[in-house]
Amino acid sequence: AVLAALVVIALLRNLLPRAEEPTLQSSAGLRAPDRPDGLAAAAAAGLADEERDELLDRIDHLKKVLAETEANCEPRNQPDWGRNPPTSPPTPPPTLPHTVPPTPPQTTSRSAQPAAATETNCDDAARGAEKEAPRSVPFVPRPTSKRETLVDLAADHFPDVLRMQNDLAEFDILIVGAGLSGTVLADMYARKHGKKVLILERRPHIGGNCFDFRETQTDILVNLYGAHLFHTNKDDVWRYVHRFSRWTPYEHRVTGRVDGKLVPIPVNIDTVNLLLGEDLRSVSEMDAWIKAERQASPVGELDVSDAKDSREVGMGRVGERLYNKLFREYTKKQWNVYPEELSPVVLSRIPVRNDYDDRYFPNDVHQALPADGYTQWFEQALDHPNIKVFTSTDYFDAIKRVSFRNHKFERTFFTGQIDQFFRNKGSELKPLQYRSIKFETVVLEEPSVYQPAFVVNFPQFRDGNHTRAAEYKHMYHQNSAASVIIREYSTDIVDDAEPYYPFPTAENQRHFEQYRELAKEEEAANKVHFVGRLANYKYFNMDDAIKNALELYVRLEGTTLLDEALAEGEKRIPRTDALGVHYVVSLPATGHARDLDLSWLARLCSLSELDGVVAEPKFFVYNMNRRLDWVFEEKLADVAGCQELVEGRTLFVRNVAPGPVELSWLEYVSQHSFGFGDSNVFIDASAKVDLQAIEAGLRIQASRLFSRKMTQASHAEVVKTDIRTLDSWSLNEKSWPVGSLSALLDSGALMLNLAHAFPLDRKGLRPPGSTGARRGTGVLSGLPKSCPQMSTRLFVATDAAIRRMLSVHRTNIYDSLIPELRKEPSAERFARDLQSVWFCLFFRPVR
Repeated sequence: AVLAALVVIALLRNLLPRAEEPTLQSSAGLRAPDRPDGLAAAAAAGLADEERDELLDRIDHLKKVLAETEANCEPRNQPDWGRNPPTSPPTPPPTLPHTVPPTPPQTTSRSAQPAAATETNCDDAARGAEKEAPRSVPFVPRPTSKRETLVDLAADHFPDVLRMQNDLAEFDILIVGAGLSGTVLADMYARKHGKKVLILERRPHIGGNCFDFRETQTDILVNLYGAHLFHTNKDDVWRYVHRFSRWTPYEHRVTGRVDGKLVPIPVNIDTVNLLLGEDLRSVSEMDAWIKAERQASPVGELDVSDAKDSREVGMGRVGERLYNKLFREYTKKQWNVYPEELSPVVLSRIPVRNDYDDRYFPNDVHQALPADGYTQWFEQALDHPNIKVFTSTDYFDAIKRVSFRNHKFERTFFTGQIDQFFRNKGSELKPLQYRSIKFETVVLEEPSVYQPAFVVNFPQFRDGNHTRAAEYKHMYHQNSAASVIIREYSTDIVDDAEPYYPFPTAENQRHFEQYRELAKEEEAANKVHFVGRLANYKYFNMDDAIKNALELYVRLEGTTLLDEALAEGEKRIPRTDALGVHYVVSLPATGHARDLDLSWLARLCSLSELDGVVAEPKFFVYNMNRRLDWVFEEKLADVAGCQELVEGRTLFVRNVAPGPVELSWLEYVSQHSFGFGDSNVFIDASAKVDLQAIEAGLRIQASRLFSRKMTQASHAEVVKTDIRTLDSWSLNEKSWPVGSLSALLDSGALMLNLAHAFPLDRKGLRPPGSTGARRGTGVLSGLPKSCPQMSTRLFVATDAAIRRMLSVHRTNIYDSLIPELRKEPSAERFARDLQSVWFCLFFRPVR
């Protein structure tokens, strides 16, 4: 009885609000994610008695489920990855030595490393508990100031627990390095040739620079060594990577902070308009502008192939003004020298677009991320009885042992620094030069997102010495009460820093050619093959590293078994002919859980085909009612046809502070640019939901845009088209509900653009009226004096419309509009002003 009383007292103390207590622990160390009772305590702070009682009932239910689960579960037998590793991966289920890194100590230093959670062998019970436990993050009050908690993600906190001690006689192939190149070769020789493969990895994890993990303070998946984006035009590489993972489409886009503005990087039409005040609207106008800028630059209209350094390349491509704003200082940050001191090859890689394409890799057909992260991909690739991986094991330490040095492997594949290999063998050639990266990782109290894109570049010193910052919450539609920001600083190689970029000078290239001659001799004499980025002293994208390994394999073994492997991967490539529909729902800020009626969602969940076009739905829910925290999923699971949304990866719930519905929409476009739908339906659940209008609007976009491949901003016709301009601004002085919209779309050459964004309420699209807005307030400035009227309560917009709107208005949205909408009591007034110009965020009249 005493123990029970103490538990109740402790629980009630946790539920009481503490204004002075930070939302997150202030410790700089890493910790495990909160248990459900901790989440409930945060959610319940400041509630009325009856609301608190309701949550207490919920807590009791969750505790019962968790207690039953723990009582029925025995700890999974973890492998002993100490001094005596097992001779084969444990089964079932297979868990490789590199899948469970040790937990680092709490620290206040700079960098980072993952901590591993204890696993159990009761997967079925755990899955049952997951259905009961909350999947969304509870509401957390937005902090008045951004407190940064420095966390340590440094690999040097791993102890050496995987030293190699096995008998070498069983191994046929030695691979030095468990990154992309080494993993590809290990897979092919182990699975297709039946060879016993030994991998020595100096780092305490697999995956090389691709390694990712869930940061334990936020449960956000992050890359330890900076953002890694997979993109390729190589069909064989695309087929190969599908052997070990599902892949999620993702087209990388970068925003740059330049002169205080947020602009697309690399340069496109919108970049020029925003930075230099131009009004370019077509490819031909952009071509003429670039030509004039090049002619006016100090180097003139120079052919890039004739440039003697990167300064001449930069000015010869975009002219002096853009070169000074975007490239000059950024090059100094990256290489610690200005462009005039660098080889022309450095800036020749920078793309410049003459259209509206804002993708960072516009010419690559295949762009995606592994659905469960890169580390999971490597785990699957290396999960084979013929493969043994020893991490925290330095090859150059191993060869000091006589037994290792004297063992003759059939082949050795070395993926490390080519100069280090030969200098360890006594070569007196000069070491090659590299640049490294210092990563500064912070955790912020941020229930939304901190920056306007996954990656933001900072080309100018006015914004700091870092080259870019990555916010990983943007990726994979992740949800957390905090956010992880990793800033990158380019540095010299000091204090055993990792080499990332070969330093591109003529002298370094000459020295590398000397090392390459030594490599040819080593291959002929000892069957040692040099493969990968560091061994080739060349910057490789991920697909280049895989291709390099496949080409070496084909040179040594032929194509027969590789063709077999590629065929296996090809079978797993998903279809791409379905219309992706995102339903963005804002729940009312008032009301009780028992009053939440979601029966209208049944029609949307079952809407799987539109005039022969398959529709694949996802739901993004913004809950402004703290009484509804955690209950939306349960309610939705009871709606006929919606159960799969709850069980799959197609439902994303965010519990947010009460605010105008327009704030929910802008939160969506800021948080989920990882992947918008072809069609995005915005639904205010506090208003009447017109299901027939929603279906009619989707049919318009499916037939007029999706069937012509015009819903995505990256589609070939869209990137060259000004989809924001309409040639009939007055709308013929009448209203256009969705049922009669087709006639308006056919009324002018540019009116088809209107199909990208239009209202779905009964009033429809209405003639222009005075905005009544406070001119000069944030995003409301610089717009037409009058705008056609559309409701913000129910409307639809394509991926192309949203991304083009963001390109033009991103600075004001993030610097002015969202902050204004979060303010009280001015938020509602500002929202009314915004409603009057909402249409003008997407469109503009013809010149």
